[in-house]
Amino acid sequence: MTTNILRSQVVAVAAVSTCATLPMFLVGALGVQLRSDLGIELAQFGLLSSVYYASGVCFAVGAGWAAEVLGSVLAMRFALILDAVLLLLLAAIAATWWAFAALLVIGGIANALAQPSTNLHLAVNVSVADQGRAFGIKQSSVPMAALIGGLAVPTIGLTIGWRYAFAAGAVLSAGSLALVRGPSAKLVRTQGRRTECSTGMLVAMGVGAGLGSSGAVTLGIFMVSGAVEIGIAEGAAGIVLAVASLASIAARVTSGFRVDSQQTDHLRLVGFMMLAGVAGFALLATGRPSLYTIGAVGAFCFGWGWPAVFVLSVVKLNPSAPGFATSITQAGAACGSVIGPMSFGRIADSVGFRYAWLAAGCSMGAGAVLIGLSSVSLQKNPVVVPDSHCRVT
Repeated sequence: MTTNILRSQVVAVAAVSTCATLPMFLVGALGVQLRSDLGIELAQFGLLSSVYYASGVCFAVGAGWAAEVLGSVLAMRFALILDAVLLLLLAAIAATWWAFAALLVIGGIANALAQPSTNLHLAVNVSVADQGRAFGIKQSSVPMAALIGGLAVPTIGLTIGWRYAFAAGAVLSAGSLALVRGPSAKLVRTQGRRTECSTGMLVAMGVGAGLGSSGAVTLGIFMVSGAVEIGIAEGAAGIVLAVASLASIAARVTSGFRVDSQQTDHLRLVGFMMLAGVAGFALLATGRPSLYTIGAVGAFCFGWGWPAVFVLSVVKLNPSAPGFATSITQAGAACGSVIGPMSFGRIADSVGFRYAWLAAGCSMGAGAVLIGLSSVSLQKNPVVVPDSHCRVT
């Protein structure tokens, strides 16, 4: 594949993944205005994120199968259409907590379809030697969505209103359809076990990712609200979110390049990054604006910089069914993303943000331990990785 074609494939995948997660990060970044205008309590606000990720959990494995059967291009286009419709409806008619919750179910379904389809697309269309960089860029789409949400606060939310931010997101999703082109990746079904890793191992890895995600996802949802709570102006809090998101993007791309250049234990790197992220959460818990800002950058950089390496590890270990395998681990990560914001909101509402940030850090620390144990298990019992059973159409 030529450099230009490779670049176009990676850009398309990054656009789809960014748009798939944009609805939730716009909700999180614009949370202060949403809670004020709609009368939403902090605990209820956390539930919005839980609803979004819960719908993703329910459809995760089915979406992985759909991506492999329909083909990556068709699945990615369908995800973008769902996102564009969702964002337009949020901008036009959402006026209550129940309306937001119902519409975010659509967002969860779109994200559940977008993740395995983009993973499958890169696994088949990008050479093994370039997959680290490709997945690093693709996984940077999540903090990119948080970056867009952070910048939307001072540029749109505080000037012309939060509804226009959702409308702009709908335009972005619709426009991204033009980027999604072939070749499309499908799965050629063979008899025998579909994934090289056992289901138990994939579930264990998914639980570890879920514990890490439980802490990490609260960053994009509550970063601005937590900053405003300790005295940082709302516009400045949006900038903090944007800068911290840039740190996460840099970490994901850099880790992807490292994976390409070094054939080491990638899961171990995931565990180390999670542990480093715990320190960032500790600084967030201090409640001091200067340390909060430093902690935000650290937590985003390390505590939310590991997904690129994690997803690539799952793909490399399961070349026969990368979409299906990542849908299983994605379901685990999504479960953590359901529990995390809901628990965070309740803790922050009852005893304050300090203890909520500490709880999120503890969850990430537990995830680091489980990922480390999975790494040790795979070293003792390595999987046999055959040629890929996927094809390009």
